[in-house]
Amino acid sequence: MANIAIVNYCNLRCPYCFADDMIHEDNAAMTMDDFRTILEFCSRVPMMNHIGIIGGEPTLHPQFDEILKEVNKYCRECDTSATIFTNGIELDKHLPYIGDRIGLLINCNNPADQSESNYEKHLATLDHLHELSWFDKRASCGCNVHPGCEDYSYMWKIVDKYNLRGIRCSVVSPGGCYQNLRSDKEAYYNRMKPIFVQFCKDAIKHHCKLNMDCGHIPMCYFTMEEKEIVEEACENLYCDFCEPVIDITPEFKATACFGAYDPIDIRDFRDLIELQRYLLLKKTAPRAEANCTGRCTTCKKHKLLQCQGGCLGFAEV
Repeated sequence: MANIAIVNYCNLRCPYCFADDMIHEDNAAMTMDDFRTILEFCSRVPMMNHIGIIGGEPTLHPQFDEILKEVNKYCRECDTSATIFTNGIELDKHLPYIGDRIGLLINCNNPADQSESNYEKHLATLDHLHELSWFDKRASCGCNVHPGCEDYSYMWKIVDKYNLRGIRCSVVSPGGCYQNLRSDKEAYYNRMKPIFVQFCKDAIKHHCKLNMDCGHIPMCYFTMEEKEIVEEACENLYCDFCEPVIDITPEFKATACFGAYDPIDIRDFRDLIELQRYLLLKKTAPRAEANCTGRCTTCKKHKLLQCQGGCLGFAEV
């Protein structure tokens, strides 16, 4: 799978943003010709041809409806599907162009981190998706648990209002304004653990399962009691070691996940398999090894590359 970042700008400035290293003041949007070229690259391996459309905020692309038409065509011709990752603020007007092979993941941010007007647009989009009966079929919501927020009551109001049975969840790696927390992985996990455990308790209370993203706290940091809570709340107990999701920027650059940014040119590779193998062996594994700190130092699972913590353990190698 590859995520295609069609713009490098956003209409929010989330404090935890894991893509902040590609958000620039000199706004750039991928041209339609370049987008088609990248789609062709992604189509070369049928088993890996699912794509994500990301940014920045992808709905801000000046030709976003044209982008959607190309994605619809790509999905039909490759017999695959796609996902749009969005904050939902400007999504509503584009819904007529979203085909039945395109799924939506709407990131739900704390209203305190955005303007009142933006949050009202976000909620209006969720209302429309609910009216269309898209939730649990073609659309889902996600929440990023981060150090600056301990009260997620806004998220549970959304869960209850739309009767969501599951949401995507991530414990973010320390990016954005939390960059200074990268240096002590042990301290960061211990800081985030009570916040995440409470989030799990709230999920159970609201009868909502958590679909964990790659951002997570390793299970060894939880007590037996805490582990039972996490296991009850999570629909999928996150896999311990993730293969890199390939993020492709408007400049044809690729990286093994945001937060570990070291871009390489996709045109140097024949297809996604060759690119992913390079990123795994040359980038992901060395980063995981370099981030052997705290209790990871003596952990057999870490030595065997079976666990590295969320977002490669914050590595910048």
